[in-house]
Amino acid sequence: MGISGGTSQCARELELLPLDFSAHGHDMLHVVWLVIAMAYCGWMWPERAWATTLEGAAGVPPGSETHIRYARGLTVESVRGATLITVRGPVKSWSRGGEPVFNEMKVALVPRDIAQPQSLPEGWESAVRIHVPVRRIAVNSQAEEAFLRELGQETKLVAVGGNKSYDDRLRARVLAGEVGQIGYSWHSPPNLDVLLVSRPDVFVMRLSDLDHAPSLKRANDLGLPTMPYFIDAETTYLGRAEWIKLFGLLTGTEARANALFEEIKRSSEAVRSKASELPAVPLLWAYPVGRDRWFAVVRGVEAELLQHAGALNLLRAKDNVMEDAEHEVSTESLLVRGITAERWIINDSHAVTVPNSAILERIPAFLNGKLYTNNGRAKPELDAFDQYERGFVRPDLVLKDLYAVVHERSDFEGAGYIVPFDKSRLVKP
Repeated sequence: MGISGGTSQCARELELLPLDFSAHGHDMLHVVWLVIAMAYCGWMWPERAWATTLEGAAGVPPGSETHIRYARGLTVESVRGATLITVRGPVKSWSRGGEPVFNEMKVALVPRDIAQPQSLPEGWESAVRIHVPVRRIAVNSQAEEAFLRELGQETKLVAVGGNKSYDDRLRARVLAGEVGQIGYSWHSPPNLDVLLVSRPDVFVMRLSDLDHAPSLKRANDLGLPTMPYFIDAETTYLGRAEWIKLFGLLTGTEARANALFEEIKRSSEAVRSKASELPAVPLLWAYPVGRDRWFAVVRGVEAELLQHAGALNLLRAKDNVMEDAEHEVSTESLLVRGITAERWIINDSHAVTVPNSAILERIPAFLNGKLYTNNGRAKPELDAFDQYERGFVRPDLVLKDLYAVVHERSDFEGAGYIVPFDKSRLVKP
């Protein structure tokens, strides 16, 4: 796996390089300087380059049924005897902070029935090889469980992050010891001892923390075919959902994955089209985290869902894959920018109570009780939340729920992810 070094600050400085191709006398000096600078920066790409490069790379590979259009961190190419996959995305260190570092890995999917190893194209000799269709799979977060469940392949799971699955059957298998527990991506690096016992054909490792990257290399060194994936770097809901095609390629359910994604796309477009006919409704998506502070949805997938459902997100910020989708704001800022909000998604699994609600009644949504939670499909006693599982895979269902909340209409049948919330549960007595 190639982990690019440097910082996005270095990359931004490269953008300022005064390349003027009308000044022929200085062209060569500028080009030489650029090459040296890019080497020094370690190819750490800023948001603009990430978007442009991936959009250019994603296309229709010859001979493949899988076309990648929306997922910016995934490309697929068919060659004789193999399917070549590149996964890429920025990841930051939770302990050391700093700006995200760009990561990339090449993976070759080789048909299981090919007896002799195939020679790969130039530049792919060191790619991780995975024999497909896989029979045993390990994952370290719930979203991957949901992707496999949508494809009818969840019985191939031999190791998962832990026992917090929303799916009762899978959780029962974990508690019975039939499926190993390797640790969730946001908590710790994977437990390699458990992986060695489970012996998966592939470990799809959600790389949420740069500090866990050494485990990726270590797992491959131990003979455990391991690949990262970067669903968290996607800024669109179709981009995030399109990763189902990766799991289709791994499990031999490519046609089903492609068909399901098209269904998600059509379903989402129907909601978006209907919402475009209606007036936009001012809305907040912010939940309390203590100390007079709130976490607000300002960019990324959830912000796009709000927009396509016909909401005017009063805290919207410009999309940037190098920045978090949620931003911490003060109550004062909330009152200033959200003073016209008519709907408010105010509760989340991470929310705390607020000490004083009187001041919040200046916001119409709070005063009129137009408050909602995204915990409609949750089992809090088990710490299990389907919004992080099937909600990732089926954004069209979440979009239908948001449409119903925003417009107070029942034109579509939702799944119950977004439901009304009683504000008395939010305030300290």
